[in-house]
Amino acid sequence: NGLDDDNNGFVDDVHGWDFGKLDNNPDDFQGHGTSCAGMIGAVGNNGIGVAGVNWAVSILPMKIANAFGGLESAAIISSHDYLTMMINLNHNIVASNNSYRGLGDELYSDAPTGFDAEKDAIEAFIAAGATFVASAGNDTIDNDSTLRAFPASYNLPGIIAVAATDNQDAIAGFSNFGAQTVDIAAPGAGTLTASIGSNYSYFGGTSASGPVIAGVVALLKTFKPNASAVEIRQTLIDSADPLPSLQGKIVSGGRVNV
Repeated sequence: NGLDDDNNGFVDDVHGWDFGKLDNNPDDFQGHGTSCAGMIGAVGNNGIGVAGVNWAVSILPMKIANAFGGLESAAIISSHDYLTMMINLNHNIVASNNSYRGLGDELYSDAPTGFDAEKDAIEAFIAAGATFVASAGNDTIDNDSTLRAFPASYNLPGIIAVAATDNQDAIAGFSNFGAQTVDIAAPGAGTLTASIGSNYSYFGGTSASGPVIAGVVALLKTFKPNASAVEIRQTLIDSADPLPSLQGKIVSGGRVNV
């Protein structure tokens, strides 16, 4: 109705927000966000399409890419700040899925200047009681080494960094890993999921495995609403199915067992 009815500073944000274009229309014209959403919450057991992890989840879309597909720090940070604000306004936001890597496609030996603000925003989101799920990256690198992918590589205890496995229960050939910095793996190679235009298509990358974990976190929070991000992370690690290809590669050494 053109009014900021809930006095949160955003007009008509009933379907989320587009921080790339600064408007209330987060529609997905590229397909990445829709595919992630299908991994999280496509309804199962209905004979239609595919099944996500959490069949009764609500998803609040935060769009961060600009009109050219680029990512800017202001949009990224604003999206995290928005979710923290909404939690503080008593909206039931339990996790955020972050299938993006840094600004563009760069890899860094240290978080560059300006990323301190992103880290601070993520820390505030976690402090508000939610879990931050981050894709580990698709560079076949060790995130424990000098090259790292952010935001997965921020040293914050409330972040769950996610690698990808393939349909043979092996670590996907593209997936980043890290015995100290990547926590758990989930299916993320050639997964069938929702796509734009009311279709279904194959989707791969740690962008696909991250949403699986976000859906699992939301499931866990229905059973343990007061569980902290640290407790949830440890639960996922402790309950993972061990896989030979992941031993010594990630913290849990295993693939998530929902």
